Amino acid sequence: MGIKIKRTNEYIILAGIILATAAGNISTLKNHLVADSWVFVFPRSFSETLRYFFTSIIPPEWEAFWLRPIPMIFFWLDNIIWTGTEWGPHLTNIIFHVLNVWLIWLIVNYMRTQSNSAKYGFNCWLPSLAACLFYGLHPLNVGSAGWVAARFDIMSVTFGLAGMLLLFKWYSGTKKTMHLINGSLMLVISILSKEQGIVFLMVCFFIGLIGVFSNEKDKKRYWNGLTILALIVFVYLIYRFSIFHGIGGYISAQKSLNIIPPIAFFTAMLFPYLNIFPDWVFTATFCITSIIIMSLIFFMWKVRFRSYGRIQRIHIISAAALFILGFATTAPHAGIGFMEIMGHAESRFALISITGFSLLIGIGLHMLIRSLRAYRITLVIILLWAVIAAWRTDVQIQAWKDAGLTAHHIISKILKTAPDPPQHSNMLFFDIPRGNNQFAYIFGIGLKEAVLMNYPGRNDIKILPKSQGRDLKQVNPDRDYVFAYNKSIGELERLFPSKKESEK
Repeated sequence: MGIKIKRTNEYIILAGIILATAAGNISTLKNHLVADSWVFVFPRSFSETLRYFFTSIIPPEWEAFWLRPIPMIFFWLDNIIWTGTEWGPHLTNIIFHVLNVWLIWLIVNYMRTQSNSAKYGFNCWLPSLAACLFYGLHPLNVGSAGWVAARFDIMSVTFGLAGMLLLFKWYSGTKKTMHLINGSLMLVISILSKEQGIVFLMVCFFIGLIGVFSNEKDKKRYWNGLTILALIVFVYLIYRFSIFHGIGGYISAQKSLNIIPPIAFFTAMLFPYLNIFPDWVFTATFCITSIIIMSLIFFMWKVRFRSYGRIQRIHIISAAALFILGFATTAPHAGIGFMEIMGHAESRFALISITGFSLLIGIGLHMLIRSLRAYRITLVIILLWAVIAAWRTDVQIQAWKDAGLTAHHIISKILKTAPDPPQHSNMLFFDIPRGNNQFAYIFGIGLKEAVLMNYPGRNDIKILPKSQGRDLKQVNPDRDYVFAYNKSIGELERLFPSKKESEK
């Protein structure tokens, strides 16, 4: 006998999903900041932050053109709320990651309620559970939830999903004009979080087009949506071109397209178990996450099963479009090899596609499960997948921890060698590692900001993170510092020490 169906069950399952997602990613709070993260957490005034509405978020010397002002405001808030901490920005990322899980829950449930079935029972939460756990605990998502600099990716998905949900409600016949207005605003914020957010707008536009040609009664509603979405794209492109004098972004940076990255990211999404961090250990967070997952499955096992009708075709198309277009956005990354991607290199680029695939999983299970036996077999599969995914997620977080320790060691060595640099000192850096063997970033972009944050008020210090041989000609050993990373011993060394240090 099953437990009586109650609305309370929905909240219990949702709470369990959120707890499992949070527990599976919470250990990132212990990780040190790395690479680009230092650029974005660097203290700025609010007026300085607002200028990112009109300039690239990446310093000019890196020749990148990213127009992503909304997350920069949240980085500014990080410095207000949890000043000087490294865990604070990580926590913000986790919060947005959990928000995305909640939005996936809402969207899958919305698609279910729009089906032809009038029944309302508990097995509708099984598709939602599977979709949310797939997104929340997928190992590739460590590259976005666990890396502070990837907040652009997470926030783009957050506002993109919110915009999609509201536009779906508008297209379905709701009389609330605010659904159209707020949904469009969410899509704008998604694009201003990361340019790949336009994928969510494209999905909504595509659904609107289908509605125009298939709906005979209420074409005006669809035309209103299409008009606003087209206007958003038009204004955004003019806005972007006026700043960068071109499209900018990855298309301009990479200057080529390749079919290999989409194929590789798809394969990595299905099989994210290569390139395991060799020094991994079982952690308390993994054990807690596993217990939450098992408790969740046991709870659902005891609840009465019911069958449901089909999901509308338009919702299947929208999830599939999000999945496919998400992979299409990875095509400009021709410089990343197949095996590198399989090893989780730049895994954040798969975030939109994982989101779309999560929705497809929810849709598929809703349509396929028609018996108690299938229901319980699916629960067992979800249990096994989720526990293994939680383990792989935890291992990948440990890989980022390793990179963070190296970055922290480099900064500590700089401060120990140069506790109080002379006025107008130059700091030159050679052979600083970009990442570890698990493709977790160490430095590259961000070294300059990481160093300067430890010398508050010292605007006279010049940092050259991409030093070249010719820069050595101007070095004054008594004033300047030349650092090189010795990979064989894993140490940062000072070259050309001052006379005082040589005498020691």
